[in-house]
Amino acid sequence: MQHLAGDFVQLPDQNLLHENYALKAEIELVKALLREKELLLDEKDKRNEDLKHALLLIESKLPNTSEPVTPHVVKKSWQFWKK
Repeated sequence: MQHLAGDFVQLPDQNLLHENYALKAEIELVKALLREKELLLDEKDKRNEDLKHALLLIESKLPNTSEPVTPHVVKKSWQFWKK
């Protein structure tokens, strides 16, 4: 920086240096945020896999049944007109 009449004036090279530093810091921040997102996604995927395994285990413990049985509707004698 140069000092002229009580004011500091930055040289163009210094401006570029500060801008470069700020951009590098921002890039590092974005990289850190991306790493955090990837970790969260990995945790979510693991949790989903655990839930799938739990569901398969529960389903395997259920009794084996064939097609769902629909109860036969018995009509009262006074409902002869209904089909």
